[in-house]
Amino acid sequence: CKGSMLNKVILVPAALAMQRFGRRLALTASVLLAAAAALVIPWAIVVTSFILLCAGSLALGANLAFQQQQRFAAAESVPAAEASRAIATVMLGTLAAAVVGPQLALVCKDLLPGHEYAGSFLLVAMLCIASAAVLTRYHSADMPATAAGGEARPLAVVVRQLGAEREERDAEQRIRGAVEQQRQQHVAVQVRPRERPWRIE
Repeated sequence: CKGSMLNKVILVPAALAMQRFGRRLALTASVLLAAAAALVIPWAIVVTSFILLCAGSLALGANLAFQQQQRFAAAESVPAAEASRAIATVMLGTLAAAVVGPQLALVCKDLLPGHEYAGSFLLVAMLCIASAAVLTRYHSADMPATAAGGEARPLAVVVRQLGAEREERDAEQRIRGAVEQQRQQHVAVQVRPRERPWRIE
């Protein structure tokens, strides 16, 4: 829950940074910051510094708000007719990473003897650097609002739009929860055993 709240807080500056500097520069800078954070974490493990561990984890988690914009970047890097396929490819890669990532972390956790899981974060750093190399080749038809001659949206407008989207998602979740509750109640009524009448001997 706290990670989700941090992600929502970082979404606003992430969107503003991409609007100001463009997606390629913002995404590349973010993933390089994540690589640096992933190097700080094993250092914190080695020197047993809880403060460094928290700082590195905070910076690494903030990167997620930027990387969630990759599906939009993918859609903007191809013709409009291929946008859905590009988004699906990014989402499929995310799903594959969710399956393979934990296994790689377990394989690399003992790379530094005596410091469990420090090696896992070294692997994260290397993957982030590789991602930065890929992002440097990203090209999109979109340009920053200032470069294209348009007017950037005020921060208040961005915040209101994010709030409206969040309210829509919450309402949708409430509706789904109500429907699921009704379905479960209906199933419970169907499987309830029939009561037999009392019989006096």
